[in-house]
Amino acid sequence: MALEEKASGDAYIADKSDNMENDEEKIDIELDDSKAKFINGDAAPEAVVVIGSSSPKSDDFAGMGKEELLKYADDPYWVKVRLAVFILFWVAWFGMLAAAIVIIVLAPKCPPRPNLEWWQTGVMYQVYPQSFKDTDGNGLGDIKGIQEELPYLKELGVKSLVLAPIFKSAEFKEIGFDVTDFMDVDPSLGTIGCFEKLTKAAKKKRMKVILDFIPHSTSKTNKWFVESANAKDGKYADYYIWAAKDNGWKRKSGESMWVKDDTRGEFYLATLGPDRPNLNLKSANVQNEIKTIMSFWMDKGADGFRVLDVSSIAGDLSTATFKENSPLAYNLTRDWKALMNDYKQKTDKYRVLMVEPVGISNDTMKYYEQSDMSINRKLLKVDQSCNAVCVLSKVEGFIASLPSGKWANWLTGTVDTKRVATRMGKKEMVSAINTLLLTLPGTAIGYYGEEIGMSDVKNIVIPADDPFKLNQIADVANRYKSRTPMQWNSEANAGFTASNVTSWLPVANDSKKYNVKSEQASGSSIDFIDIFKQLTKLREKPSLMWGKFVPARVTADILSYVRQAEGHPGYLVAINFGKDSSTNDYTTAVSNLLPQEGITVFNSMNFDHDDFKIGQKIDLSNVLLNPGEAVIFEFPWSQE
Repeated sequence: MALEEKASGDAYIADKSDNMENDEEKIDIELDDSKAKFINGDAAPEAVVVIGSSSPKSDDFAGMGKEELLKYADDPYWVKVRLAVFILFWVAWFGMLAAAIVIIVLAPKCPPRPNLEWWQTGVMYQVYPQSFKDTDGNGLGDIKGIQEELPYLKELGVKSLVLAPIFKSAEFKEIGFDVTDFMDVDPSLGTIGCFEKLTKAAKKKRMKVILDFIPHSTSKTNKWFVESANAKDGKYADYYIWAAKDNGWKRKSGESMWVKDDTRGEFYLATLGPDRPNLNLKSANVQNEIKTIMSFWMDKGADGFRVLDVSSIAGDLSTATFKENSPLAYNLTRDWKALMNDYKQKTDKYRVLMVEPVGISNDTMKYYEQSDMSINRKLLKVDQSCNAVCVLSKVEGFIASLPSGKWANWLTGTVDTKRVATRMGKKEMVSAINTLLLTLPGTAIGYYGEEIGMSDVKNIVIPADDPFKLNQIADVANRYKSRTPMQWNSEANAGFTASNVTSWLPVANDSKKYNVKSEQASGSSIDFIDIFKQLTKLREKPSLMWGKFVPARVTADILSYVRQAEGHPGYLVAINFGKDSSTNDYTTAVSNLLPQEGITVFNSMNFDHDDFKIGQKIDLSNVLLNPGEAVIFEFPWSQE
C-alpha cells in the first residue's frame, strides 16, 4: 500500500514536471489513477507508471457511417423536417421577390432628365468685337481682346459666345456686313490665327464660339461681284441676281431695291442697300460656295452659326412686292443644317444652327423645322410702356407658337436695338429684365454690357478728322447707340483701349460709375454683375432649365410664374414692372401648385430689401415687392 502511494505520488510529480517543461503546449490532461499500471515490474529501483486519461484522443471518433446516416435519412421525422425547411425557403424567396416588385411598381418614379445639348443648357452672350476690348491700340476692339476676357465671361456664367460678323469687309464700311472675303478675318479685328487661338482657349474653359453669318449679300467690291459684273458668261455670271429692268420693288425708305450697273448694263438686286448686292442663292455654284464657307469656319473651330437677314433671301422675282421668308430660304436653311449634321457625325461634336428671320410669326416659326432655333425677338419690344400683362402676352405668344418638341430662346438686346436701361427708362429695371431673360424656359442670349447696366450713347458726335470714316456708314449716329465700347473700369476710355488712344466710338458718360471693376469692388452698392452671376447659377437648377412654365399672379404691375420640373424643387419668380410697391397673395394664384411658404433664393435688391435675405422662409400669401424688384422663391416638389 505504501509502495502504491509512493509510486502514485512519484508519477504525479513526474507528470507535473513534464507538463512544466512543455508549458508552451498547454495540454491539460485529466488524470485517472485507476488506470495507472506498472510496466517494468520490480526490475528497476524506481517504478515506471503509465497513467491513462479519461479523455479520448481527438481521432478516436470518426463520425457515423453510411449505414447509420441512411437510417436517419429515411426516418419519417427527419424527412418531414427537411421538407418543411425546403418549403419555408421557397416561400420566403418568392415573398421577397413579390415585395420587391410591389416596391418597384408603387414607389415614386425617378423623373427622367431630358437629353439636352450644350446650346440648350448654357447661357449665350453676344459680343460685338469692335467694341469689346482693344489690345493693339488702334481704337477698335479685336479678337485678342475677347480671348483676354474669357476668364471674366467664364466667371459670369457664360457658356457660349456669339460673335457679330468678323469677315473681311470693304474699307470704311460696316465690318462683317459689306463682306469682301468670307474666308478671312477683317484685318482690324485680327487674323484667322487669332480666331483659332480664341476657339482653342474657349474650349479649354468649356465654352463654345458661334459666328454670325450673312450669306445673302456681299460688298460691291467683292471679287465675285466684280467678276459677275464684267461677264454675262462664265463661272461668276449668275452669282448675283441680275435683271434687264427694275421690277418695282421698293425698300422701306421708298428707294428702289434695284441698282443699274453700267459695266454689265443690267440691274442687280440690293435689298439692304446699293453697296450690298444680293447673292443669287438659287445658283448651285453659290450654294456650294456657302457650304464651303461654313465648312471652312467649322474646321477653324466654330461651334455653329447664327444666320442673320435670312428673311432677305430673294425667291420669286415676279411678285409685285418683295416677299420675305421665301420657300428658297427655308430650303437653304435645311441644307445648311444637313451639312452641320454631317460634321456632327464625323467629329461627334454638335454644331448649332440658329437663324434670325423677320416677319410674321407663322413665317418665322417655319425655320424651326429646318434649324435648331429661330431667334425670338419678342422681348426686344419690351419697354417702359409695356406693363406686366404686356410682357406676359409676348412670352405666352411665343411659347404658344413654338412647334411641338422645339426649344425656346430669348434675347433682350442686339446691335440694332436700344439697350435695356434706355428702353426701360431707368437702371433699376436692368436686373428685373435679366431675371426675366434667365428664368424663362429655353436658351437665354445676353448682350455685352447688359450685365453691368450699360445705356445707349444718345449723342454720338463724329469728329471732322475721324480716322474711322464713320460718316460713310449710313445713319451711324442713330444705329450705333447700343454698340459703344464695353466699360471695364473708371479710367479714360473705360479700359476699352489705352487712355491716350482715340476710341472708334465714344464711351458712355456714366462709365465711371457703371463698369466691371467698380461693380465687382468690395462694398459697391451697384450689384448688376453679382445679380447676373446669381441668375446664371440658379438657371442650372433642373426646374429653371427644363421645367414647365405656369403663369401665376399677374396684374398690371406684377408678373409672376412658376417653373417646375417633376421630382425637383420648384421656383416662383415674381417681378414688379410698376412704379409703386405691390403686395400680393401668390398661394392662390396657381391651384395646388404653390405651398404656404417658400425659401428666398434670389432678390434683385439685396441692399434695399432686408425682408428677402437668401435662405429666409417667406409667407407666400403676403409678399410685398418694391418697384423694379425681382425675387425667386424655392418650394419643395409635391405630387399633390
